[in-house]
Amino acid sequence: MPPACPRWPARLHDQPSPQHLAQCIQRDAATGDTSVRSQIQNESTELGIAIQHLGAMLLSLDGQ
Repeated sequence: MPPACPRWPARLHDQPSPQHLAQCIQRDAATGDTSVRSQIQNESTELGIAIQHLGAMLLSLDGQ
């Protein structure tokens, strides 16, 4: 079994791209290892939050 994707840093600009996460999901899609699946789920959530914050910043720029 290949190793799980590395843990993402806390800072947004150090995080891998969505393509990196997609590769991790494709590679580990069939795994039954709950720790790998949990890590992918957590990283997906972190990416979603980062994208949501980016959207909020863009909306605030539009309102100025």
